[in-house]
Amino acid sequence: MPPKVNCCCLELTNKKYMTKAKFIAFEKVRRSGLTNMYDINSVRLIAIKYGQMLTNKDCFDCMLNYDKYRRKYLEDKSIWKQKQ
Repeated sequence: MPPKVNCCCLELTNKKYMTKAKFIAFEKVRRSGLTNMYDINSVRLIAIKYGQMLTNKDCFDCMLNYDKYRRKYLEDKSIWKQKQ
């Protein structure tokens, strides 16, 4: 009999409700460089500055599925262009 897998990560990868606004806030925190992204509490506090309340699960979901969300939500790179 195979070993029983008890990992919250498996549950998070099946989550389907990550919104664009939450992911954009996560990405803004990442790009700001204000905190280590593994410091979830700081990430959540800084995300509030960008107008989104992230949960611990939201943060872990963004980390685990970053490439998928980046392709899905950041196809239009114009949100990152600097105003000149």
